[in-house]
Amino acid sequence: MAIPAGGPYLEPAVLEVEWTPTAVVKATGAALDALPGLFGRGYQAVSAALQDEGRPPVGPAFALYRHPPGATVDVELGFPLIRPLQGGLPAMEQDNPRTDLDVVPSELPGGRVAVLSHLGPYDALADAWRRLTAWVEEQGRAPRLPFWEVYVTEPAPETDPATLRTDLYLPLR
Repeated sequence: MAIPAGGPYLEPAVLEVEWTPTAVVKATGAALDALPGLFGRGYQAVSAALQDEGRPPVGPAFALYRHPPGATVDVELGFPLIRPLQGGLPAMEQDNPRTDLDVVPSELPGGRVAVLSHLGPYDALADAWRRLTAWVEEQGRAPRLPFWEVYVTEPAPETDPATLRTDLYLPLR
């Protein structure tokens, strides 16, 4: 599975991960300041759709990025599955939070990845990504796309941001 159990990875490491089927909502050209609301709605939509289908996720939520964030970002928000979805999941009634979000099949790629666990608030993730990328380059390796974050600690209003764990995965050439 592309989200191996273990960690936290307090120092960067290289792992071999397996291809993993996922259920996601996709956002293309999303503004960075809209991401917190999008993440909440996206995970809620995927979770509700999987529950409706009797398909529980087999791991924590993730965000997969097709290119480095700039003014906007293309991101897939979802959960890993045991087996792939066969097409999208049906739309729900108007009062359901996923009316404007299609839940579709996707995947996390397999192969060699550099991994690092970030312990702390989400607003410090950029520094963790810089640390992981610098380490990869110091090892004489080259990163490739896409890359992803796994939210090992599920955030809740009462969660202390200092206790959040996010694992960063950077595929290698």
